[in-house]
Amino acid sequence: DGAMFLLGSIAKVLSSSSLSNQIESVLGSCILPELKSKYGFLRMRACWTIEQYDNITISPATSMEMFQNVLTCMKDKLLPVRVAACSALG
Repeated sequence: DGAMFLLGSIAKVLSSSSLSNQIESVLGSCILPELKSKYGFLRMRACWTIEQYDNITISPATSMEMFQNVLTCMKDKLLPVRVAACSALG
């Protein structure tokens, strides 16, 4: 949770830095798996983190995987996860 919060909090700085070309790999390897976590709070935080990076350009494959997993979170049994997923699609 802490790592996702940190990544989301510095999204604007990272997106405009020289590290911006590595954001997609971090999202794919660290954030995407958490969208399927058994813990609702981590699913919610992963959706929030993805929302923070809505302005970056990523590959179609990663984008589609994110989209599908966020859609799955929109059907989650927990309301906070559904709300965060809806925000992430915005």
